[in-house]
Amino acid sequence: MPQLARRNGRVNKLRRYLDDLIAAKVFRTRRQIAEECGTSDQGLSQALSDPLRRLSVGQCLRLARKIKEHPASVLRVAGRPEDADVLDDLWPRKQDTLRISPAERELIEQWRYMAMTERQHLSALIDICAERARARTDGHVRPVRGGPRMSLPQPKRASR
Repeated sequence: MPQLARRNGRVNKLRRYLDDLIAAKVFRTRRQIAEECGTSDQGLSQALSDPLRRLSVGQCLRLARKIKEHPASVLRVAGRPEDADVLDDLWPRKQDTLRISPAERELIEQWRYMAMTERQHLSALIDICAERARARTDGHVRPVRGGPRMSLPQPKRASR
């Protein structure tokens, strides 16, 4: 019974993921997703409704290529965590290029669980907050890792 519940969870997660891609206008229909994955509309429907069926590794890779997502992420959503782990072992993601704090790492983990539309909303909010922060610093940004100081356009101030 626990294995069936786990499979049903995978199906629901994949369905939600694909629905988010449609909501974000990456695709117009599930049929379009099926074509991109290299399967039929019926094949995709079976993978979304039958807990014993799932997308193949190749289908997941084609989907990842189209949406420009790391293949291991798509494999995990599609219920193929073992294949995702192999991919991560063979081609580890560069993790030494940016040092992040434990709090930042937690935010990234939360981001990975969010739906595509929620990610878009949060990205827009971050853009707004970053713009306000730049305005507060009078357009000067502190250098990052010894980089040059940058001047941004000055925000327009209301005349009194």
